[in-house]
Amino acid sequence: MNIKTIFLLSALWLAQCRARADDQCQLIERSKSNKYTLLDDDCWELLLEGEWLVGFCAPFSIPCVTFDRVWTKLALELERENCSVLVASMKPEYTEIVIRRYSLSKLPSILHVKDGVFRNLPVSYDLQELKQVAYWKWNATMPMPFWQDPKGLAINAFIAYIRAIEHIYYADWCTMDYERVTWLVRIGILLVCCMFLTLICNSLGYLWCKCAAARKAKKLLPEPDEKTKQSTLVEEQPGEPIICI
Repeated sequence: MNIKTIFLLSALWLAQCRARADDQCQLIERSKSNKYTLLDDDCWELLLEGEWLVGFCAPFSIPCVTFDRVWTKLALELERENCSVLVASMKPEYTEIVIRRYSLSKLPSILHVKDGVFRNLPVSYDLQELKQVAYWKWNATMPMPFWQDPKGLAINAFIAYIRAIEHIYYADWCTMDYERVTWLVRIGILLVCCMFLTLICNSLGYLWCKCAAARKAKKLLPEPDEKTKQSTLVEEQPGEPIICI
């Protein structure tokens, strides 16, 4: 082994050690702030309580790397100022469930959540601008519509649909590709809807038949003649009072 090879290997080893040291320093800086929280889809319900700022960014995108640095500084600044806003970041595992739940169309993205109300805020790379957003500028943005609300019925139904596909696709007994599993789940949902609709129609038909039979039985009852009506009236008239002398 010549001197050039030894020098090259030493340089690579030093660079790797320096990278590990930088990573450890970054983790230490983040651990100093209990405001910077890493979330995933399994604990997203934590956002329904309190006030949160959640950042979404990819690890290998230059704008996202810049945003992540500013986002970490924002968490430290808000902690020093004893701000009640909790700063969090979603883990960079953007599955289809995460994308659909938060209606992500671009990265990086910012969501503001207060008492379960979600707002999609404009992205900024300036620390002071983000502090203004955390304190009061979020109120100028309208909440997300009901069809994009992460806790809404439409999103939860779609998430259940995606999870059903993934549960079957990753099962040990499944040998089909993802597209066929998707069609299998769609056909299953269609059959369940048809069964449910059939049950509702049968119940309504049964109630309709019962009501129709009751009306028909009432019409078949014989109507009383005139003599029966007069006798009924006479029996219902009160008797004359008895006068005692």
